Parts: sequence; structure tokens; C-alpha cells
Amino acid sequence: MDSDHHTIWDEEGKIINSPEEILIEDNVWVGCRGLILKGLRVPSNSVIGANTVVNKNLQDTNSLYAGIPVKMIRKNISWG
Repeated sequence: MDSDHHTIWDEEGKIINSPEEILIEDNVWVGCRGLILKGLRVPSNSVIGANTVVNKNLQDTNSLYAGIPVKMIRKNISWG
């Protein structure tokens, strides 16, 4: 989901939790209960491990990412 589904305003009436697109590029495998927060990018040919929390933009293609918070586990992977 790229939205919080509940609008939150600051004291001046400005929305502080606007929806932001999630970009999942080609050939990405997201493990069970993987969580990708709004506004973030997952590059092509990546694997996101089960229960991983992606809380920042991921940069490297062909990589395995896992953890809470996410970190790169291995580069230059191939799958599919």
C-alpha cells in the first residue's frame, strides 16, 4: 500500500502523510510478509527476504536484501 489510509494534518492544516508511489521494478521476488514502505524503490532482479522491512530506497540490482531494517545480504545473484 502506498497510503496510510488516514489523513494526518499539522497545526496549520497541512497534510503530513501524503500517499507516495512504491516502485517495484522488473523481476522482483518479495518473500512472505515483506513490507515495503511508501515512497520507496526496489530495483530489478532483486529478492526481498521474508519478514523484511524495506525502509529506504534500494540501489543495487541483482541483489538479495533482508532484515529489519533492510540491508544487502549478497550482490550479483541470479534467479528465475
